[in-house]
Amino acid sequence: MNSEIIEEPIRFHLHGISGVVENEKYGEVGLRLMNEMWQAVKGAKIPTTGINHWVYLPDGKMFVGVELRTPQQPAIPDQLEPLDFELPRYLKHVHVGQYQALPQKWKDLKTQLAARGEVIGSPSLEVYGHHCEDPAKAETTIFIGLKAKPDQKTTTIDRTTFESIYSGQPPWEIGRPQKAFLDVAEQITGSLLDAGCGTGDNALFFASRGITVTGIDFLAEPIKLAKRKATERGVTATFLVKDALTLKAWSERFDSAIDSGLFHVFSDDDRRRYVCGLATVVKPGGRLFLLCFSDAEPGEQGPRRVSRKEIEDAFAEGWVVERIEATRFEVRADLKDFSFSEGGPKAWFVVVRRAG
Repeated sequence: MNSEIIEEPIRFHLHGISGVVENEKYGEVGLRLMNEMWQAVKGAKIPTTGINHWVYLPDGKMFVGVELRTPQQPAIPDQLEPLDFELPRYLKHVHVGQYQALPQKWKDLKTQLAARGEVIGSPSLEVYGHHCEDPAKAETTIFIGLKAKPDQKTTTIDRTTFESIYSGQPPWEIGRPQKAFLDVAEQITGSLLDAGCGTGDNALFFASRGITVTGIDFLAEPIKLAKRKATERGVTATFLVKDALTLKAWSERFDSAIDSGLFHVFSDDDRRRYVCGLATVVKPGGRLFLLCFSDAEPGEQGPRRVSRKEIEDAFAEGWVVERIEATRFEVRADLKDFSFSEGGPKAWFVVVRRAG
């Protein structure tokens, strides 16, 4: 897939026709606007580049236009509106194939951006190539406007980002427990909390061993899938829609807890809230088993990188750090446009014991 995030601004100077899209009927509205636009262009005999631009604007608005070869000329029909805008930062993707595949392509690109921690801005657009006799070879360039890269130390990955990721194929959903937890299965006993359980593979593994497991996630969709998996596998586990940042106010108590990829999504402030909540729900003497991205993993794709010192500082009060070991996250084998280290993203596996 030919995609890249570009940090240099690109500017568009278009003339065309705008409209409002209802019920997600972008294709239908786009075709209508395009036909109206070309009727006006041809009727006025205005020279253009001949390239259609479909621009997606906020609040369900859409604009279809072209670049004029001589935009200063006075004879532009009234129905052709000007639209000037700049994308300071954007994803550029060249789609080769039938136009009917574009909606799914957009969905895939948005999922990939969300998995990278990118926040989509506005506007975004499709730029169509010249007519091609073979639809399988038609080229469409997609530009998706991106907001400035957030400071991961001060920004927690938000709900919308995770909803977007779960609308596709989350990189961490491998259909089985993470190996790091399999390796310590004998050490995990009693009642167990799976914080940020996703669709439940880790939780269901421990439940299948006879452990009383409660999995929580702040999104309804993965919890629904986790419950479905439990039913299909004949395994008993409790799955709740619950925000891990509210643990301090929860009355439940657990002998152990696991965290597979939740710790590293939080800002500094939310990390402190999360650890404080864990200290409330994990019984004295209980252990937390945690798997998070390591600062040894190069690049910026995926979640925040965490250093050994950050882990030690996070659990400096009320916990005893028993173990911090370098390991790997297992991710989906069919990932595209991700450049994690060969063998999986570098990670830390951590075991901390609740003091007292």
